[in-house]
Amino acid sequence: MFNVLSRRLLAVAAASVAFMGLTTACSAVDTAATCSEATKILQDYTSQVTSNIGDLDAVNKANKEMSDKFKALASQADGELATVLNDVATSFDTSLDADSADPNAALEFGKNAQEALTKLGKACS
Repeated sequence: MFNVLSRRLLAVAAASVAFMGLTTACSAVDTAATCSEATKILQDYTSQVTSNIGDLDAVNKANKEMSDKFKALASQADGELATVLNDVATSFDTSLDADSADPNAALEFGKNAQEALTKLGKACS
């Protein structure tokens, strides 16, 4: 389970990095500022996860912190961007369990996170 979890976390971190490249195309000033803040949140998250890949408690803490930051950012945004930011927050508002009886839990987390980050990339382009 932990191998699958580690690969999923690295995939999510990679998706976060890929999203950062998309934010340069933000159009409106408010959207650009919000997307810029989202990029910073993702950079911080990626650093935390990659430096703590073997520490599931630290990864869960990073997930929760990022979720909270995206919820706060969504409360300052409007329309589709606010919805997408809330979707990102929801997808990361989960605790991963290395001893889970459900080996698909990590896969589902990674899938949901990647889908939310893809939507965010589109909203910021």
